[in-house]
Amino acid sequence: MLVVLRNSFKSFTSLKQNVRSDLIDDLMGYNLDIRSSMMSIRAADKWRLRKEGCLYKPIESENVLRSCNLCKNQPKSMIKYINMQIALCARCKSNNVIVRCNKDHLEAKHGIVVDSVYEIADKVKDLVKADNNRRKTQKQNRSPKLTRKKIMNYADEVIQRSIEKAKVFLIEQSPTNFYVDVCV
Repeated sequence: MLVVLRNSFKSFTSLKQNVRSDLIDDLMGYNLDIRSSMMSIRAADKWRLRKEGCLYKPIESENVLRSCNLCKNQPKSMIKYINMQIALCARCKSNNVIVRCNKDHLEAKHGIVVDSVYEIADKVKDLVKADNNRRKTQKQNRSPKLTRKKIMNYADEVIQRSIEKAKVFLIEQSPTNFYVDVCV
């Protein structure tokens, strides 16, 4: 069941099939194993209370288990960036070493520093939190809320910077159509 849900999420978002399951869980916003066990416990409690003639009232701990949703406020370019990090490194492949072209590999082996998916999501969350704090301090002025479009533009700028760094490396190192196949 979990595999089906993850695969349908990958298909819906156009992510490649070999994206790590823990990243998929984080992108979906909850851990499927924990959620399924909580839902079965909740269903058993509801039936027990129905038999007793009582109404079910959710408890606070049910909402605490929800993790953050990494997809929130992220543009389509995030999918492109994730898929780009799943591709094989063309430079290492020419040396008969098969390794994914992810953040850790680019930084350790090639000296290219790019942001991870989590770092990008944190930067966007920090922007939203800073805006919320700014609005709280300026309550009497009724300052306008940061629009979704501005948040998306900021996120896209952050992602594009990392994509450009990786793109320059990929184009320099590979005379093949690697970049065209993976990134376009």
